[in-house]
Order: sequence, then structure tokens, then C-alpha cells
Amino acid sequence: MKKNWIIFLLSICLIAAALHWLGIGPYSSSAAVLDLKAELESLHGREYTGKAVENGTESMEFVVEPKTWFLTNWNLRNMLGLDYQYECRVIVTTHTEENTTNIRTITYQASDPMGKESIDARAALDLRSKTETTKVI
Repeated sequence: MKKNWIIFLLSICLIAAALHWLGIGPYSSSAAVLDLKAELESLHGREYTGKAVENGTESMEFVVEPKTWFLTNWNLRNMLGLDYQYECRVIVTTHTEENTTNIRTITYQASDPMGKESIDARAALDLRSKTETTKVI
């Protein structure tokens, strides 16, 4: 009975170590985030806050969030050629003089290529994935 208990505990420890090595949780490369924000800036202009517009003020911000949550180990993904995935949003918030807020969100999917053939490749937006929503509050 005691031997089975020890084998069970060792198995749990090995599984936990393997999962830790494989990587669980969001992975975000600073270089990829900078590349993606630079690309968003080239498409939409610089981020700004409190810019006066026709009927109020407007702000624009860029948000880059990782979508890769499992197998985040860089060495493993590079060996297998599995790209890191990101979701990038341009959020334009307009506060009007009538006390309403318009939130326009432009969303892109992006990837940071991995693998031997992608060693010099930079993270890039998939421009075909563009979606746009508007919300009035």
C-alpha cells in the first residue's frame, strides 16, 4: 500500500514538472508586442488622449494580448515551428458633448513566427482578420 502511494506521488510530481516545462499561461514577447504596436501605428497613427474632435474629445489606444496559453516554452515552439498568437485591438473612445461615449474597436489577429526558417521574421498583423465594432454608452 505504501509503495503504491509513493509511486502515485512521484507520478504527480513528474506530470507537474512536465507541464511546467511545456509552459502553461499567457506568453508575451516584448519584441513581438513592440513590432505589433509599430504596425498598428503605421496603419492608424500614434496613440493619443483627449484630442479635441467635432463634438467632444477622443482617445485612441493600442492593446496587444497574447492568445497562446499552452505549450508556451520558447525552445519547444521554436523546435516544432509553432507560432505564438496575439490579438491586437485599436480602441477609439469618443466622449461627446451630449454625455454619450462611443467606443470603436478594431481587432486584428497576429502571429510571431517560430522555427528555423523564421529566425529573422518579425511579428505581424493578419490584415485579413480585421473586424470592427462600435458600442454607444
